[in-house]
Amino acid sequence: MTYTYNPVGKRDPFRSPIEDLGPVNANPVASCHEPLCAFDLDQLKLVAVVTGDSSPMAMVEDPAGRGHIVRRNTRMGRQGGKVTQILRDSVTVTEVFSGNGEIIKNPVMLQLKPDAKQDPAYNMMTGRNFGE
Repeated sequence: MTYTYNPVGKRDPFRSPIEDLGPVNANPVASCHEPLCAFDLDQLKLVAVVTGDSSPMAMVEDPAGRGHIVRRNTRMGRQGGKVTQILRDSVTVTEVFSGNGEIIKNPVMLQLKPDAKQDPAYNMMTGRNFGE
């Protein structure tokens, strides 16, 4: 049995495969066209979370007060981060940077702010707080 190698349409086996990779994309946000990519993550506010389902979701409010529904893999933030985790009180957005040829992952956590404590209900007829 004889084997013959036909190099037509194939890369040079003696050339380094690292040269073929090309430069790492230094600006991942250029490919993000979602509305939440127009804001920095610190401008966004986590206002609601729905968990306990196979596909948890959360609502994030932008500086203009508009609510946006996010799920896992939703792109958000000027760096083009992706939602990687949704917990009952937080959402984790992982931003990816490329510096010096290495990829750096930066997880940013948006926390759900607890509601302001309300005074106990006051009974006007008895002059006492409910529950006393």
